[in-house]
Amino acid sequence: MKLKNILPALLMACLGLSLGLTTTGCSDKFPTNVESPDKAELLGLKIINAGKNGDQVVEGVVDDFSKTISFPRIDPETDLSALKFEAKMAPGGALDKESYAVEVPEGSDRQTIIVKVVNGKHFREYFATIRLLVPVYGADFDKTKIHDYTAATLKDTHPEYNGFGGLVTRGAGMSEKWVVVPARSSVGAHVFRTEDLLTGKFDPIKLNTEGIGGGIFPINMAEVIGDHIYISNLAGALNAKVYHWTDPSKAPDLLLKFDANKIEGGGKRYFDNFSITLDEQGNGYIYTGDNAQTNILRFPVKDFTQADADACSVLSSHKGQSPYVTMLRAGNSKYYLLNGFEMPLKVTDAEGNALYTTGSTTLPVNLQSSRVVYFNGERYLIGVTAARRGEQSPVLMVYNITQGKDELEGIKILDESGQKPLLEVSLQGTTNAAPGTNTGCFVKKDKEGKDATLYLFGFHSDAGFAIAEIPAKTLDD
Repeated sequence: MKLKNILPALLMACLGLSLGLTTTGCSDKFPTNVESPDKAELLGLKIINAGKNGDQVVEGVVDDFSKTISFPRIDPETDLSALKFEAKMAPGGALDKESYAVEVPEGSDRQTIIVKVVNGKHFREYFATIRLLVPVYGADFDKTKIHDYTAATLKDTHPEYNGFGGLVTRGAGMSEKWVVVPARSSVGAHVFRTEDLLTGKFDPIKLNTEGIGGGIFPINMAEVIGDHIYISNLAGALNAKVYHWTDPSKAPDLLLKFDANKIEGGGKRYFDNFSITLDEQGNGYIYTGDNAQTNILRFPVKDFTQADADACSVLSSHKGQSPYVTMLRAGNSKYYLLNGFEMPLKVTDAEGNALYTTGSTTLPVNLQSSRVVYFNGERYLIGVTAARRGEQSPVLMVYNITQGKDELEGIKILDESGQKPLLEVSLQGTTNAAPGTNTGCFVKKDKEGKDATLYLFGFHSDAGFAIAEIPAKTLDD
């Protein structure tokens, strides 16, 4: 057969097959849905053996749309290895088990299990969350409120304010009463009432700077502890000074004056940064590292107002500390936290002897002004990342160091854990040559004297500052 005769024959065959299939397909009937009386539906669920003695009944709320069951919190002494339910179901339905084992992970207050309803060949699964009536601790970082006073924000909201930018402010501090900004610009050294900033009121109050003078810059770094405001100059070797106020309208007292040339190992430039750590009685130390990165000076302070230059101690330096060294006491402990730009965090004693050096990548190597904060039964480590080069940016960071018997062990556990920050607050700044950083904190109590709100402060030169307001965790019933 020739090719021209084969093609028409094949075409006719295909057409016939197509018509046959179409006719057959149209005549077939698809299966129809047959209603079954065996409904696997949960109408209600109770825990019938809650409590220490297994005699408490707790009723849950069933959401059939989301297939979830929520219960009120139950006594933590409940036998969770054999939790029993009483279910209300469609006729013929039954639970897949007589009892259920619940294992609440350590450090958690809840666990979700699957409860299956079976009826004939049908079944339906529900997610039941069992929550324990246990105390909750710490801050609820999911409910953080940020009070943003960074330069990026202020240029739009308060363009006349020139407290930041151009490295005119190298440090700042916060207490429950004051935020202090030692600006070198025309706005001058000033404070804000913290309560004003927390309500959005931006009202800088100039500090009385009568009698201040000397140094490379008469005003450079600042710290505030309660009612006590401290500002240092940027000192050459001859005239390092620290001033003290409790009333911004009055001239300051000269807290400290010293000649570094008279100190063994001194004779250098100090107060590019400084740290003041005092207890409730106002006793503690001032620390400042030299610009040449060779040593750290320590001055004892008494009663908030007396510093002894003659009792200065010269502490050894630490490799990579940078001119922006900070050394803050870890809360009320015997430990101190030593930071330097691009130097791993070191836990030291009061003499600067290293007891532990962080070595993992958990903490950024440029984390500065590290501080330990206690709140509502938990312990946190905070700091601000210094932005000096590359893609670095200033961020206030918070980590949980509650685990461990003390602050040192808590930091070790954190260092080895790879834990992510609980909170990161961008200060929106860019890199600069003198990335001075500061942190601060205070706790508000409720009427019963319990920790109610945690306030955290982060500052970075040129970037400005922000205050994070975080409430205490509460039971979510």
